[in-house]
Amino acid sequence: MPIVASVLASRPAVDRNFATYGPFAAVKAGANRQAMHAVIREHALQAWAEIGAGRSNSLIEALCADPRVTQYVDAATVRPLLAAQGHLGHAPQRARLMAARLQAVQSNALGS
Repeated sequence: MPIVASVLASRPAVDRNFATYGPFAAVKAGANRQAMHAVIREHALQAWAEIGAGRSNSLIEALCADPRVTQYVDAATVRPLLAAQGHLGHAPQRARLMAARLQAVQSNALGS
């Protein structure tokens, strides 16, 4: 019985989740880290409240319009920085390693 075979990923659902929640995972541009963290936190909390109320995630627009952000990074650069799809890190390699380990465990269990 495959352990991971029944896991399905819907591309539209993944894209929707990235669009909604992805911006909360991004930040880095050159200003004072503490000050920028406070600015991002302020906007993130507001955006989170809006999502909770059934509205769309306004975080990217709010950051692009905030002069405390745009004095360091222009609005056209903010959007790509917040594109969570590009921030996978080692996740693909780690997922393949985990899948290989699970297959080995399954093979050993079936072979015993």
